[in-house]
Amino acid sequence: YKITCEEMGYHYDSAVKVITIPSEEQYRDAKASLGDDEDTLTGYFEDIVRNIVGEINMLYSLSGNSNIVGYQDHQVIKKKDTMGWDVLIRMELVTSLPKYLESHRFSREQVIQLGLDICTALELCSKKGIIHRDIKDENIFISKDGLFKLGDFGIAKELSGTGRAASMRGTPLYMAPEVYRGEKYDAAVDIYSLGIVLYKLLN
Repeated sequence: YKITCEEMGYHYDSAVKVITIPSEEQYRDAKASLGDDEDTLTGYFEDIVRNIVGEINMLYSLSGNSNIVGYQDHQVIKKKDTMGWDVLIRMELVTSLPKYLESHRFSREQVIQLGLDICTALELCSKKGIIHRDIKDENIFISKDGLFKLGDFGIAKELSGTGRAASMRGTPLYMAPEVYRGEKYDAAVDIYSLGIVLYKLLN
């Protein structure tokens, strides 16, 4: 959602992502596989919330880089009447690449700039041992100042001690072959996916 704060005549725009745990579908699936015990279900969903907060902490660790969508604040609200949580994440307001392309045409120079900007973001991720794993046009954004930014770290994975990961996540059309085949991989898979995005934009 787009939200606006007004203070002494000044306007501040942000984006807020709202995640409700559990959704009706999540609750139904968990109940079918774990049973009716409320304590078991509560513990299961609380672990999911903890994982989300872990992802938020990763966003926080990446904040301050001009080519990564900026994290601003978050809040975890436990529901009073029923089991569950609402997680609110306030972030920089940006436009997704597909939305931007609905009304703009890219020049070759802009495509090159996009590649450079996202490589800057991936360089920081690499220094922090993070693989994004879902580089695609829907996860690239543009700021009001025309900077290209990497966002949606929802399936990002921190590298293990060996510097490799081995789970298949991402979007198949942009996925590096080693990820698709379920083989071990490292941060180079993000460069591969970015190459597919650039190829798509140039064609």
